[in-house]
Amino acid sequence: MRRLPLTLGVVLGLVLACGDDDDGTTDASTTTGTGTTAGSETTAAPTTADPTTATTDEPTTDEPTTAPTESTDGTETTDSETTDSETTDTDATDTDTAPDQDPLADMEPVEERAAGFMFTEGPVWLPDEGVVLFTDIPADTIYRFLPEGDGVAVQRPPSDPARNTNGLALDPDGAVISCEHATAQVTRIVGGDQTEVLADNFEGGTFNSPNDLISHPNGIIYFTDPTYGGMGSLGFQGVFARAPDGVVTLVAGDMTAPNGVILSPALDTLYVSDSMLGLVSAFPVDPDGVTGPGQLFVETGGGGDGLTVDANGNLYVATGAGVLVLRPDGTSWGTIAFPQEPSNCTFGDDDLRTLYVTARTGFYSVRLAVPGLPP
Repeated sequence: MRRLPLTLGVVLGLVLACGDDDDGTTDASTTTGTGTTAGSETTAAPTTADPTTATTDEPTTDEPTTAPTESTDGTETTDSETTDSETTDTDATDTDTAPDQDPLADMEPVEERAAGFMFTEGPVWLPDEGVVLFTDIPADTIYRFLPEGDGVAVQRPPSDPARNTNGLALDPDGAVISCEHATAQVTRIVGGDQTEVLADNFEGGTFNSPNDLISHPNGIIYFTDPTYGGMGSLGFQGVFARAPDGVVTLVAGDMTAPNGVILSPALDTLYVSDSMLGLVSAFPVDPDGVTGPGQLFVETGGGGDGLTVDANGNLYVATGAGVLVLRPDGTSWGTIAFPQEPSNCTFGDDDLRTLYVTARTGFYSVRLAVPGLPP
């Protein structure tokens, strides 16, 4: 098994993976299950979106200070194809939205909430605590952001040995689960620096560098495993499902660089981005969480990294141009531009109308018309 150096090497790997001209960004104990091959591979289907574009600044890799700066000064640009949709007020007390409502209608300006990191990723909203967690992969640190309070603080400092955590999500019990580049594991954080290993191999082959993940209400964890943070012994880059009993199955093994992953609000579709090919695939999901063959959902026109969805089923894709917002049929509402290239996004705040975005060395937010879903 080959592992990349986890300082400058990781930073370079992340920037190359998220290059402006190419594709999306990077990314990155008790028992693990034995694998089966009950998954399927993707098949092509026509795309339906023609995403808009926006300019972004070149990424930087400045090392963060021990206390990254907090800011409320940001810029915003959007380009929406459809403006005839019904709009609603973004007041915190108004949570009803029409299914065809433009989520970018009356969008508020993008705000920079913190800066000075190395490479941010993995945002997840913790509703019980009212905070957003996000990771800085090369710095091997998990941060917490309190929207109404003291800004950014360290949630988990660097580990020894390093973990280089990338994606974060919540399991059905509300525990934080994570993808670790350095250890090539999917883990559950059980307190402080302690973790429980949920998956570290498929049929005896070690993972490359698990990247992003999402959990089904029944306890299945879907995760991606590209080679951005290292190369294991599998010989391919896959999408996997880890059952509550620990058994790991293959969802897809034919993707070039699987990255972001999210479930639709109805739990009947699993979306997976492919950074190198600049596309998102859609896999049908049955009521038990079992996936079927994937099909091409959309070509992004510029990479594809982290994903999220809102309450109306719109899909948000972190791309080289910004966060691309797609209707459930794959057509585009437009793209939200940020000062730096986004890597991932999640909804948060009490009304779930704030989209929090990790982007290279910064951490941003923008208020939208349509709320997200509870994590």
